[in-house]
Amino acid sequence: MSMKESYIAIYDNDAAFCNALTQLVKSQMPKQLPDYQLYDVVAFDSLSAISEFISRNTITLLITSEELTLSQPDYPAGVAEETTYMFKERLSLSSSNIEHILLFTDDASDSGHLHIDNPKVASIYKFAPPPSIVKYGFGLFSNVRIAEKKCSLTQIEDTKSTIIGIYSPVGRSGKTSFALCLAKSLSMQKSTLFITLDEYSTAKDFVPYFTYSDLSDLLYLHLKKSKAFTNALNDATATDDKLSLLPPMRWSHDLQDISPQTLISFIKEIVADRNYECVVIDFGQHIRHINDFIQACRVVFMPILPDAYCEYKISSFIEELGHMENSGPMISRIKRVLLPNIMVDPTNYTAKIFNGNLYVFTQKLANDIVTILREEKN
Repeated sequence: MSMKESYIAIYDNDAAFCNALTQLVKSQMPKQLPDYQLYDVVAFDSLSAISEFISRNTITLLITSEELTLSQPDYPAGVAEETTYMFKERLSLSSSNIEHILLFTDDASDSGHLHIDNPKVASIYKFAPPPSIVKYGFGLFSNVRIAEKKCSLTQIEDTKSTIIGIYSPVGRSGKTSFALCLAKSLSMQKSTLFITLDEYSTAKDFVPYFTYSDLSDLLYLHLKKSKAFTNALNDATATDDKLSLLPPMRWSHDLQDISPQTLISFIKEIVADRNYECVVIDFGQHIRHINDFIQACRVVFMPILPDAYCEYKISSFIEELGHMENSGPMISRIKRVLLPNIMVDPTNYTAKIFNGNLYVFTQKLANDIVTILREEKN
């Protein structure tokens, strides 16, 4: 993109609201737009002023309210068109000088939808959390949707992302804590996304973030093949320092009822849409057909505990995999890891695991992973 000024325009006839929204947009831009310096935010509370500005400039994103536009041209029952000047003077969205439009809507069911009759227009519920509104708006033009492709179980490997799985058939082995620490360690060197597919996941409590959507919402849009998927993904993605995270599914049956092929296709769409260098996936202990997911990963780290019960469980698991087709390459992807002691007071757990022995352990592991990827690239 050349060094030219692009505009994000805000229009509302309430001057106070318009000013508040403008300040919010400006404060969120450094967090949401890598090239935010190229954009200038302009605000209008006058129809004539914004219409004149649009006639002379290209607007990258227009944020306004549905009732102020011609997107809903119906007139109130019993009111003649010629006497309804307030409807005649609404802003037209048909200008070729407007690239993307975000409309506030009173209907929560319309939130996150692209308009069929005008693909450059999307709606957002006006009572959604303000940061999510802005994040969603930026997603309209900051992400490019990858064309949908048919997905086999191993096609995740076809992406540029390195998929790293974390799985253990043994409960309370430190799997999720290890997955989070490894993802955070990798994010210091590579763009990294963390996804948890664990039932009743506690990952949402480990890292403080706030988003308007989660994996359940994204799964619904994926199944519907919705064009709003990219925007919803942008809204759902949270950040902790350099690490990107997706909130877990809110209901366990969302994971129980979905087939492995559909779930991997869903992960494929997420990975392809955002093009992260590394994606760390925390697989739940009860996920069905884990062998399919192992085949879809570059490597699967399996945390182990130093006791006979753990060894018996893992040996039984590996033996079962050995009876399956292509068991050799699949088993070779599993790397057992003996974790350091991570028993800490649950108070302020996140800060403690990210400053303890486990995080130091994963930093060394992340360095090894990055070194291997670098050597392969060269």
